[in-house]
Amino acid sequence: MQIILILFSHSLLSAQGYLCAIGGGSENYNDWSDEPYSWIVEHSSNNKLLILSYSDQSDWMVNYFKSFGATEVYNYKIGDRTTADLQTTYDEIISAGAVFIKGGDQWKYISYWKGTKTEDAIRYVYENGGVISGTSAGAMVLGEYAFSAKYGSAYPKESLLNPFYSKITFENDFLNLLPDVVFDTHVIQRGRWGRVIPFVFNLYETTSENVLGIAVDDMTALCIEPDGIATVMGSGAVSFYQIDQYTIVTYNPPDYTIENLKCDQLTAGFQYDISNREIHSSPESAKSVNFIQPISNPLTDFMVTGSNNISQNIAASFGEFFTPDDIVGVLYNSTGSQTFSEVTDYLSQNVQSYELIGISGSLLDDQEIADRISERTKFLLAGDNLVEMRTLSDTISIVGKALNSRSKAGAAFYFLGSNGKLTGENFTNNTDSNPDAALKGLMNNAFGLNVFSDFIFEPMIFDDSDYYENRSAALLWGMMHNQKRIGLYLNSSDYAFINSGDFTIEAYGSMPLMLVDARGTTIIDSSTYKYSSNYKARQVVSMNNLRYTISTEKKKYSLENGLLLTSIELEDNSESDHTYFLYDNYPNPFNPRTKIKYEITKADMAELGVYDLLGREVIKLVSEYQPAGKYEVEFDGSGLSSGVYLYRFSTGNNIQSKKLVLLK
Repeated sequence: MQIILILFSHSLLSAQGYLCAIGGGSENYNDWSDEPYSWIVEHSSNNKLLILSYSDQSDWMVNYFKSFGATEVYNYKIGDRTTADLQTTYDEIISAGAVFIKGGDQWKYISYWKGTKTEDAIRYVYENGGVISGTSAGAMVLGEYAFSAKYGSAYPKESLLNPFYSKITFENDFLNLLPDVVFDTHVIQRGRWGRVIPFVFNLYETTSENVLGIAVDDMTALCIEPDGIATVMGSGAVSFYQIDQYTIVTYNPPDYTIENLKCDQLTAGFQYDISNREIHSSPESAKSVNFIQPISNPLTDFMVTGSNNISQNIAASFGEFFTPDDIVGVLYNSTGSQTFSEVTDYLSQNVQSYELIGISGSLLDDQEIADRISERTKFLLAGDNLVEMRTLSDTISIVGKALNSRSKAGAAFYFLGSNGKLTGENFTNNTDSNPDAALKGLMNNAFGLNVFSDFIFEPMIFDDSDYYENRSAALLWGMMHNQKRIGLYLNSSDYAFINSGDFTIEAYGSMPLMLVDARGTTIIDSSTYKYSSNYKARQVVSMNNLRYTISTEKKKYSLENGLLLTSIELEDNSESDHTYFLYDNYPNPFNPRTKIKYEITKADMAELGVYDLLGREVIKLVSEYQPAGKYEVEFDGSGLSSGVYLYRFSTGNNIQSKKLVLLK
């Protein structure tokens, strides 16, 4: 197994020209595209612009660029290697002050232009202070590493399952205009956050380079000055994914983990320093927030699933949740059309008793329903209409109060599919009725059952490509809008169990754990772009210092520490004879001091030490025979580098480890 703590530096950019990476989408007058496209013309050295493509083009883009002051604009078709290697082609390109590469298929650009005079000419324009820009496939080829699409497009689901699957291939010797960068486009629209993260992982493992993943939404642009300061323009966001000193990368083929991958997702007006990989400036609309306060504990245990399919959920997870002693209440919206014969068949054979309990807004003060709820030890929420099901969040009503009382008393909940959104205090509603809901501002914030107040959940993330944009955008929009710290994606037959006792989330199924932690977020904002006057602003947000954890191997996440639990830690905990208790250090993250508390219930030899992730001892804090009692030790990390460490406590044959994060 390979376990790596990343410590690194970045070389300064040596570029002399300007870049503009555009995430795709239709351009139009007086719309999102005016700002970046006029920026291209403005930074052209001579007001001459060439639009390059491998296919025939109309004059629309020619006239559009001229509307911003370009005096000469030409379409130039380079659709084969012969044309690409002509001296006349070279001479025409180097005469331009700006080059724009159209969308399409980046493999055609690579296979037609690589190693030709066309490639040399584009570099010449850039190295002599000109502008190189591109949209969609034209933007994909601007970084040092280009996803080649040689074998077709790589889809997010398959990429997350295997960052090395056959369609993920890169070119690193074509154009190479921006070092240590790989671009992706149409990101939220096509759920491609689910492939840019595997891109970063793949390149780290195969090249040992820490590549910055720059993910540009459709109808959005990133315009980059020669000094590496990049400005976000347009309707959506640009997300910057990087491995930093708090990221833990492990690869044990075929399993992989990328833990606490940093992401700064930024909307229009933000500036990002690519050389130093940090936010350079924020627009006046941005707000400062504090997400660091402790996460509230879930009221009770519960399970969420990635699919609305009843048969699929019965096969995957009913047996993991329901036991023969359970007295189950099946809550559903009484106005719905679904049937529950499969559910009742299963429950009648596998639990002590069950009852179907229909819910609607008009029944919230029905004492009989409240009494039936009060008799249940577990609940299955299986409604097909969240508008009705969310009425249960009304704890003023008799029925809502009864259900809330049962959750506080420890009755466990199984949330089937979309019902899992109700687990938090809030959720993002209306994601599945209109494929353009996020684009047109039609999603809305709603109240949930508040079983776990800090939780935002989004199921079926890759079930239907028509809804990739809504479901991808909904998670972060809900987290930002409600200032919640934990977001979880699930798909298909996957499911997750949230344990209120040990304060963990554990995912099951074929897909990796897909979790977003926003405890480090300090700046938020959102798009103000309106698709038309009939709609609200596009629901894309800015959040800095998000931490993505993606793992096919270690799927149990500590909500207390914000870190995955390793198999060693799980084994250590299970073997404990409970003669001691090791508490979580506080504060965590810390700089430079933190306190570690532990308790022993009988006199014994006590050992407490801090170790790096390679198992090397950093310092021994305790090594002595101690009587029963509670102890507190201060750890000073002043002489250490920022990063993740382990502290390990033992008495006799019992060992327990926890993680701490030094943040300088």
